[in-house]
Amino acid sequence: MKTLYIVRHAKSSWSNPGLDDIDRPLNKRGLKDAPKMARFFAEPKPKVDLIISSPARRALETAENFASELNYKINRIQIEESVYDASPNTLLQVLFECEDIFKKVMLFGHNPGLLEFINQLSPSKIEKLPTCTICCLTFSTKRWYKIEKDNCEFKFIATPKKIEKK
Repeated sequence: MKTLYIVRHAKSSWSNPGLDDIDRPLNKRGLKDAPKMARFFAEPKPKVDLIISSPARRALETAENFASELNYKINRIQIEESVYDASPNTLLQVLFECEDIFKKVMLFGHNPGLLEFINQLSPSKIEKLPTCTICCLTFSTKRWYKIEKDNCEFKFIATPKKIEKK
């Protein structure tokens, strides 16, 4: 069994229009949502074997918030250049290359690629993937390179707005 947690980065800042897109940091809401969602996710004490992040500052900052809550060493976050602005097929290739010793992987990236990726793999379609949303998919296989729609089960989706209502 393989478990994949897909996380769209928290809300980013557009206050400095001169910054390259990859360098945009989290904005005020993102700085609030990232630790809040990380605490929500960490409550049941899940073990995550590998965290993969886009190199974009906003994705990496979000991943670091989750790593801190999960007692996952920040310097172990695998920064994967190809996750930035990735297509669903590129994201799939990143996962295919994961070592099979990792049972639970957390992937931090961007839309529209993440939403398309989830809808390509999952038997359940989702309409939106708001910032800092966590989506969980499981796969009934022992090999990452064998993950596919036929062995995928949609487990949950959690958004900052949904957890505020709890």
